[in-house]
Amino acid sequence: MALEYRRLGFDPHLVDYADAFALQKQLHVDAMADPSRSTVLLLEHADVYTAGKRTEDHEKPRDGTPVVEVDRGERSPGTDEGSSSATLFSTSSTGLS
Repeated sequence: MALEYRRLGFDPHLVDYADAFALQKQLHVDAMADPSRSTVLLLEHADVYTAGKRTEDHEKPRDGTPVVEVDRGERSPGTDEGSSSATLFSTSSTGLS
């Protein structure tokens, strides 16, 4: 299995969250069609709050942070103001992780 790394952008050239998420979904479709393909996306995007299917309205931020509805079922744990984090998303034929 070949593992491809894609560097998309970092501060000060942040990547739009919706664009990166759409790319991740497309890469997953591609990996399902060709299981030998796996991709790791390296990027940084502006702060967003991802709200899962079970997130209730009162749990969403009211401070202007963009809220992105996602198709995963978890409840969102909240946001950490003043901190940053890095998340590694990879796509393969086994799914999004």
